[in-house]
Amino acid sequence: MGTNNSKKKNGSKRSQKTKKKSKKSKISFKKASKKNFVPTYEIYPSIKWSQIRIKNLIQKKKLAPIFQPEDDPTETFPIECPICNYFFPIANMTNCCKKPICTECYLQILPFGIPNQPSSEQCPWCRHENFSITYHHNLRRKFEDETVFSQEEFDQKFELEKEASKNEREVFEKQRKKTIRKLLEIKKKEEEEGEYEELKMDQEKNEERERIKQLFLDQKKNQEQIDKNNIERIEQLENTTRDPNFLLTQFLSNAGINDLDRREQLLNFVLQVSNQQQN
Repeated sequence: MGTNNSKKKNGSKRSQKTKKKSKKSKISFKKASKKNFVPTYEIYPSIKWSQIRIKNLIQKKKLAPIFQPEDDPTETFPIECPICNYFFPIANMTNCCKKPICTECYLQILPFGIPNQPSSEQCPWCRHENFSITYHHNLRRKFEDETVFSQEEFDQKFELEKEASKNEREVFEKQRKKTIRKLLEIKKKEEEEGEYEELKMDQEKNEERERIKQLFLDQKKNQEQIDKNNIERIEQLENTTRDPNFLLTQFLSNAGINDLDRREQLLNFVLQVSNQQQN
């Protein structure tokens, strides 16, 4: 009897231990799932980070908590994330250009890594290498001031850039018109120079023709004058008492006409003239 009672007691103790263990496991599982759960509000369809790691980073204050965003700014939600354009009560700050960014957008930009450590990604605003962020719970007032200031600065910068681009366009347009005008002047000058060269060439050709023509006329005139002088001399010789043929040959030799054929031609010519005068 005693042994049976002891067995029953041992069995009941084991069953109680197993029940307790199962109960503990259920409680610990619920606590773990609740503890590691991080709410997301469907800004993005999925996040590659694990829920446990996000929770640990938020608890260690390396990331800003995830809040349900607002579409419009309010007193409690004054900070706008420039990526998703939602408003949050608290946000992270970039270490390079000091811009706000919500946690969900940061998790999309940097799928893996440590928030406050340099990474291989670039900053989406200033394109600085080694993109990283910092979260401080007391930066809300600073974010509000910087948001207002950056908006004013952005408007001023936009106006300045607009004015600069307008001035650049005007300068470019003036330069373009000036260049076109200069090219047209050069083209016109080249055309005028080409016409002048053509006229000059034509004038030179005409002058060359006139010079050749004048030389030909001068040569012809000189030949006629020479022939005329010869005839006059021959006529003078005919009027003398000497033999005309002798006088003519002497005259021709004195005149330097040594060609016999030329002499015969002149003699025949003189004889014909003399015969005609006699008749």
